[in-house]
Amino acid sequence: MDAKPKTFKKLMVQKLTSNFREAVSIEILDMCHPSEGEVCIRNKYVGINATDVNVTKGRYASVGAKLPFGVGLEGLGEIVEVGENVKVLKIGQYVAYMNSKINSYAEYVAFGDSDELGKNSDTEVVVLTATSKEVRIVIGGG
Repeated sequence: MDAKPKTFKKLMVQKLTSNFREAVSIEILDMCHPSEGEVCIRNKYVGINATDVNVTKGRYASVGAKLPFGVGLEGLGEIVEVGENVKVLKIGQYVAYMNSKINSYAEYVAFGDSDELGKNSDTEVVVLTATSKEVRIVIGGG
């Protein structure tokens, strides 16, 4: 695994419009470091869906209240740093997540050590974990 860089790229919504390309820009930010109970994930894959365009349109008022803000709900990646008091997760482990913070369109993301993470060392299994969470939400409502 390569050392973490000092900066990373993240898509940020700059204006509300249905034209995704016009809505977002690539920002270069200081590298994220996990707080207590969080891990830093280097994204390998992110989910792309209609919700992302709805976010850039401003259909979710709580998200678009203050520009700029991140975009993207889910991702899959490798843990590259672990914050204090994280007991189960470890560096090098792959995880899938669904992120209510809406900020997964980034090279790196900090995420809390919670049940929202699908945990496994096998990327194919992690993808299935994320997919099954989405199916559960669609079919069961939560």
